[in-house]
Amino acid sequence: KKMDIKRVHIISRGEGWVIKKQENIRATKWFDSKDEAIENAQVFRKKGYDLIVHRTDGGVEAWKKPISTIRNRKITTAKNRSIRSNA
Repeated sequence: KKMDIKRVHIISRGEGWVIKKQENIRATKWFDSKDEAIENAQVFRKKGYDLIVHRTDGGVEAWKKPISTIRNRKITTAKNRSIRSNA
């Protein structure tokens, strides 16, 4: 069975930046600044999307996992105890 990949990209377009879901042809939203696009894309991370931030040349600057995945991840300590991460 094909795994559902949920990713949203922050991409430079013309004079601004866009949020684009990977499965879409067109951008979801347009913004004047990269920071504004990243801030607004956090809602997708809360819905289980990876957030991929691109540089102006198209290369990947950052790849952020969904917020729900980070909060529920378990970390094993040196004493082999599991603790929950709140990162």
